[in-house]
Amino acid sequence: MTSKQLLLALGELDESTVKTAHLPMRRNRHRTLRAALIAAAAAVLCLTAVWGAVTGYRAHVAGTSDEFWREFPGTEDGLSSLFFMDGLSEYGADAQVEIALENVQSLLDRSGRSYHFDGSFVKRGENGQMINTAGFDWILVGNAEVMPSLGAMWKHQKYYRPDVSYLETTLIPVEESFLCLITKGKGLVWAEGQENAPEERAKQLFSAEVRGCYRTDSGGCFQLAFRYCPAMPLGPAWFIGENVTLLENIKSADGTGFDVAQMENWIIASAAFRHGEVTIYGVDTTIEEVTDQITHLDLGDVPVVFSTGN
Repeated sequence: MTSKQLLLALGELDESTVKTAHLPMRRNRHRTLRAALIAAAAAVLCLTAVWGAVTGYRAHVAGTSDEFWREFPGTEDGLSSLFFMDGLSEYGADAQVEIALENVQSLLDRSGRSYHFDGSFVKRGENGQMINTAGFDWILVGNAEVMPSLGAMWKHQKYYRPDVSYLETTLIPVEESFLCLITKGKGLVWAEGQENAPEERAKQLFSAEVRGCYRTDSGGCFQLAFRYCPAMPLGPAWFIGENVTLLENIKSADGTGFDVAQMENWIIASAAFRHGEVTIYGVDTTIEEVTDQITHLDLGDVPVVFSTGN
């Protein structure tokens, strides 16, 4: 085996791997957001763009859920992050900060507990129909720990080290919102018609995520999440909504391209790679504020690590 990924890293994955989500934990309030913090998460090779020395996916937009399912290639090669943006406008910055803090507390409460997750990969058949091609059955344990800041992530995980100093000096941190989540587990993967997979097909799973929440000078909410899933292939992000505007690809300080989508008071930016993704959420912020943060964000070794899984 993601935001999206292992996406279960967030503890926010759906039973349906096709609709791997980044849903906040309080799904009754925010069930339209696929991607969130997350983690939750994470599928198919699509149009790509070369950013620096690595290849990153380009995001896709679908006006409706039906349009998405008509165009979605499948998840045979990985899991995509799906952002269902219709209805998000009713959630403002204050509500999103509250949800972010509740998500952190929920993951801390469940830290160290094992949980079961299963599902299937799908692809399109010759006639365009979706067919299952493989399945998986995992037992996972997520260990969550609050960090003092995003800049302290290196003390909590050693797999990537971006420079977020500009973010931390220009925005107002939301205390207790900075989280490191390490998910480990073991599972089985089997091909179609081989439900009784032999034990030797068991795979060790791992994912690492860090995230944090800030307030902007304008009173908005700005969230940043890094999700690394070396054992799980990921795909490009999909933005789904009737009035979604996909803005130009905005490059960070290190040259990584972020695809930015906007719907009313919500802005979501995604940089997706084969084994990880960086996601930004701006609620009640301006595109200028989001652009300013992206252009000053130096991802350092993140693109290489997230592209290779090493």
